[in-house]
Amino acid sequence: MAKEDLLSIIAYIKTWKPIHNKVPARQLMVPIAMAYPGPALQASVDGNIRPPGNR
Repeated sequence: MAKEDLLSIIAYIKTWKPIHNKVPARQLMVPIAMAYPGPALQASVDGNIRPPGNR
């Protein structure tokens, strides 16, 4: 595709009026504990330490 064609398509899309729709809140059908085992939910930074000399 030529650069001029691409720029023409972009210019055309920018003429579209924006749509305003409300996205409903997400609802999980499965409790999170059933989907992910306990160890997977633990923070991955457990046991990390700050290097000496840094504050």
